[in-house]
Amino acid sequence: MKSKTIQEFKETEIGKIPTDWEVTELGNVADVIDPHPSHRAPQIVENGFPFAGIGDIAEDGTIDVLSSRKIGEEFVKQQEESYTIDEFSIGYGRVGTVGKIVQLRTQTFRYALSPTLAVINPKNSIDKKFLNSVLHSRQFSNQVFARITGTTRPTLGIQQLRKLLIMIPPIDEQKSIGKSLSELTRKIQNLQNQNHTLEQIAQAIFKSWFVDFDGVTEFEDSELGKIPKGWSVDKFENHLELTKGVSYKSKELMPSNKALVSLKSINRGGGYTERGLKSFDGKYKDNQIVYENDIVIAQTDLTQDASVIGKPALIRKSNEFNVLIASLDLIIARPKNNENLKFYIYHILLTNKFQNHIYGYTNGTNVLHLGKDGIPNYQFLLPPKKILEKFNQLVSTLIQNNHNNHCHIQTLTKTRDALLPKLMSGEIRV
Repeated sequence: MKSKTIQEFKETEIGKIPTDWEVTELGNVADVIDPHPSHRAPQIVENGFPFAGIGDIAEDGTIDVLSSRKIGEEFVKQQEESYTIDEFSIGYGRVGTVGKIVQLRTQTFRYALSPTLAVINPKNSIDKKFLNSVLHSRQFSNQVFARITGTTRPTLGIQQLRKLLIMIPPIDEQKSIGKSLSELTRKIQNLQNQNHTLEQIAQAIFKSWFVDFDGVTEFEDSELGKIPKGWSVDKFENHLELTKGVSYKSKELMPSNKALVSLKSINRGGGYTERGLKSFDGKYKDNQIVYENDIVIAQTDLTQDASVIGKPALIRKSNEFNVLIASLDLIIARPKNNENLKFYIYHILLTNKFQNHIYGYTNGTNVLHLGKDGIPNYQFLLPPKKILEKFNQLVSTLIQNNHNNHCHIQTLTKTRDALLPKLMSGEIRV
């Protein structure tokens, strides 16, 4: 990348830009589509086609259609007939988490989008990778946040989204900017894909050993049905030390080298995200500090479909904060006597069987709460010590590789985020 000094700028509605750049509305260079203009809620069914919305955007910036609600085929056909999705289509959050962006890549299976997302299809008059970078820029986000309406359910209208202003460099510069930033994004996505594969491998090993009992030839009866001979049934309360997170006041959320691991640190369906960290400078107990590979479990939930309550996450080290503390919305679960239980129990917490158990201890309407006996009362299968040790050895290597990739992702993301405003303002020309 070569940079050159710009001496001449001009004032525009969106600030200073190089004199050879132009300003136009988003709707002039992209089709901005409401995927569900009638806003008539389709019927949710048990077995159908995914109905994906703002809440189904995964940590890696892709849309997780597999875990979304399901609808009938008729509604899917209506969307397929009204617009297309290709590899450059972008989903833009306009209801709820306004401004959240997802790449709507084509799928090998059919699905529909909810009105919480707008579909943005770049036209041929703009470089498609460049437009993606524009939508991630602070200048564009500032316009978005200035036009949001509603408090309990923030919303950005489709017409308002179409009229937002973007800067347009000459086409050759658009291509250079788009290529530079997309290369960094591609590297980030490759690492995220690696991590997804590592997680799938760990879950496959868990299922093979502890669900399907591959290789086991002798079984015996138990409270949980037929189990391998020599294994036993026990409760979490006998093996886990459960610690509530810290209760805090809003005034304690101030700049610090410490941060709270909050409810937003747990992805829908489980797993950890740094996006939920909140800078914190209040009082806490030593046992409320969480370290790498500590397990935290959500004990409250604000989602309508109970997609967070009882879900676990494995803590990762932070590049930004020295100390991480669990918030009151989380329970820290630590093995009492056997560290080899940690990754085994973490994978139990991800199972549908555990989640179904948790729902029986959940109460509340707008805010769900997990009863204090939900986790301790869970009965689980306890394998012999040698099997746990072997599983721990295999899975700990996968998890460590996952953590290493996340550190690399954070570094690349910071590089991209630092470069983005400089390229978008013309401070650096390529």
